Amino acid sequence: MSLALAFYNHHGIIMCADKLITATYNRSGINYEIHQSSTEDKLFLIENQYGLSYAGTASIDNGPISAVIEKYIKLNPLADEDPLNWLLILATYFKNKMKESDNTIFTLCGYYHGERIMISSNTKNPEINIYSGTAGITYSGENDYVSHLISSDLVHFDYTKFTMQDSIDFLRFVVSTVSGLMRFGQCLQTVSDECNILAIHPNEAYWVQHSILH
Repeated sequence: MSLALAFYNHHGIIMCADKLITATYNRSGINYEIHQSSTEDKLFLIENQYGLSYAGTASIDNGPISAVIEKYIKLNPLADEDPLNWLLILATYFKNKMKESDNTIFTLCGYYHGERIMISSNTKNPEINIYSGTAGITYSGENDYVSHLISSDLVHFDYTKFTMQDSIDFLRFVVSTVSGLMRFGQCLQTVSDECNILAIHPNEAYWVQHSILH
């Protein structure tokens, strides 16, 4: 399934996404799920200004959706275009390329004319969801695991008090804990310990953690 998260407060935005891809194949009428790759990119830096993540269906026509996303970003620059319109067009584009049963959730974060933008859409129902408020966290993919972690009655998280480093450490903690719960809970591992992390400020965006091919 994957796990993509975005944290925001008055300091800026931190985005994070794991790197594990699973696949389903059929043998003799029985479906099997396997680990296909542990090095997938599910988080993309756009023009050193925005971050785009995805969770959900990870392939199109038996090819990786990440490759199609990278090509789409190159051919359709965001520049000064309204990010809400850009994301809606992107979600609609991928909806038209996918099977009806597929669904991929996209989250776009950044700053547009000085205002923070935290929006999402999906290929099942391409419409824009807007996240507002002073501080918070949004996530897609393995939502049940994250909800279980951060909605406990035992602890309370004051997101307004988090520094940027706190936000980075917190998202790392969430990803690694979900991964550990799956491992020790004897579930199919759909989230990896490894993740990419992106920091976004009003005037720039940059990688905090990003595994690239050398």
